[in-house]
Amino acid sequence: MGDAVNPSRVLVVARWYPSHDDPGRGSFVADHVRALVRAGLGVTVASFEPAMLRGEPADRPAVGRVATERWRTAVARPDALNLAGPEAPGVPGVRVARLPVVLEPGERATDVEVDAHADPLVAFGLALAAREGIDLVHAHTAVPDGLAAARLADRLGVPLVVTEHASLVREQLEDPATVESVRTLVRPGRRLVAVSEHLARLLEERLDVPTGSVGVVPNLVPEDLFVADGTANADAERATARTGDHPVLLWVGARKATKGTDTLIRAFAIARRERPDLRLRLVGHAPTDDEEARLVALAGSMGVAAAVAFDPPVPRAAVAPAMRRAALFVHPSPFETFGMVAAEALLVGLPVVATPSGVEAIVGTDGACGEIAASCDAEDLAAAILRALGRLDSFEPAALRSRALERSGEGAVVTATAAVYAAAADELTGPAAQPSRGADGAAPATMPAREARPLVICLNRTVALRSLPRLPAGTLARAIVVTGPPTRQAPDPAPAGQRWIEHDPAGAYRVRMAELTTAAGTGTMDRLRALRTSGARHREREAMAGDREGWIAAAGARSLEAARAEAAGPDGEQPFVVAVEAADVAAALHLLDAGVPLAPGSLRWLADRASARLPERS
Repeated sequence: MGDAVNPSRVLVVARWYPSHDDPGRGSFVADHVRALVRAGLGVTVASFEPAMLRGEPADRPAVGRVATERWRTAVARPDALNLAGPEAPGVPGVRVARLPVVLEPGERATDVEVDAHADPLVAFGLALAAREGIDLVHAHTAVPDGLAAARLADRLGVPLVVTEHASLVREQLEDPATVESVRTLVRPGRRLVAVSEHLARLLEERLDVPTGSVGVVPNLVPEDLFVADGTANADAERATARTGDHPVLLWVGARKATKGTDTLIRAFAIARRERPDLRLRLVGHAPTDDEEARLVALAGSMGVAAAVAFDPPVPRAAVAPAMRRAALFVHPSPFETFGMVAAEALLVGLPVVATPSGVEAIVGTDGACGEIAASCDAEDLAAAILRALGRLDSFEPAALRSRALERSGEGAVVTATAAVYAAAADELTGPAAQPSRGADGAAPATMPAREARPLVICLNRTVALRSLPRLPAGTLARAIVVTGPPTRQAPDPAPAGQRWIEHDPAGAYRVRMAELTTAAGTGTMDRLRALRTSGARHREREAMAGDREGWIAAAGARSLEAARAEAAGPDGEQPFVVAVEAADVAAALHLLDAGVPLAPGSLRWLADRASARLPERS
């Protein structure tokens, strides 16, 4: 990144990072990580995986403490630092820690959220720094990632950079306590940066800090993925999109209120009164099926249902071809911290029409790259669409791409990042500073040749049936899954080809009690047998009734021990426990105390290990 940059080993902290169950989440973070690696930095990513805390409210504090403590130890073990560099998702080969975060469902105060993320992060970061060294911590979003990362940076004595992307930050900074916490990110040795000028000014205003206190480093647009493609075929597609019988307006992204989907459908209906040949294509998904149905119904009520395509999400590599087949990209959001898809559209030579949401920093207001509506109203957006359609021939694809690269190309973003890293390091350390490095200067450890067999514990069958099928094919090929019995809410059987063991100690208690209280048969031998055993049966029944919880706990321990024995290798090699939720850690305590290791992550961690394609041990 140039001679001025001191930090060379960077720990990137980001909840928003692609995973097997959400490959598009945090793609802009992955883009930035890829650029840092290309620039020669050693980058490790610390991401997070929620481990929900359910069950009876009175039991949650104790279960949460147990799970937090065990995972804290697990993420700091030496073998836990042998991180997977998955082929996908994210950046191929870049090592990723998936740190379990114990969280209760629902809204949480900022300090609770930060504490939950800081606990595993600090344990992991201290262990990684002791072995390999960390020169700088770079977090994405202030709450909770940046505030959690600040605790680690302080413990290590290294600079901290926090990049704010989140639209939610406006609501977060309505809380005075959160404002006070985030303000601590603006001090020597720490750098708070935003991905756009208007977001930087908003942060400065909300935090009440001087103008210029919050820097600007735009999101990086992947110029090698979004190409204008000057081939004859691509040029023909673009010409058809502009002059064809049915020009397509395109939106790619979530279909939800905060992205202005209603406004877009209404604006399209208005524009279509003048241009009945128009078509609208929406690529993405709504948060819920009900919301999707509502949007489809809205298009119907506006009389444009036949002209609107509600398409599902597509892989990122398929977005650029979709853009080349469109006449205009329409960005209807009422507020954007950056507007990545608008920049991607410009990269492929597609003009953009947008509401005044902050995207104008990308598109510009001179009309060279598109049109900015006078307001976020549907009428004004429709007028901007019609203006742009009326002059499609004035947009030069090469000029649109140049505009995007000038601001958000890899070279520009890496240069800006280098300056921020160097400034933060200079402020904190001075010329005599010694960066945090491993005592022996050892190179990053490599992953072991082969993992032991996974024992996946997910006692909530509803969660198991929802989350386990989403794992990449083959991830559970050698695993044994321990889950609860079928219920009315989760009646489905285990997926074909997977070994599932039903864990139901409470059910076993009910069955045994029923056996002990069942009346004897009516024959003479039945009556004699009942007389001989009635005393023992009565004593067992009384003992079970007097210590119901203890009996159930012992039955659960026997069930999990049987699963462990089945998962053990032929040479006695221990399996390892992959706990999905906090209660699953608590349930497996006797196995953990007996020396069965707890994985330093959950299902995302397991998927990453599978993606890394470990060689088999000979």
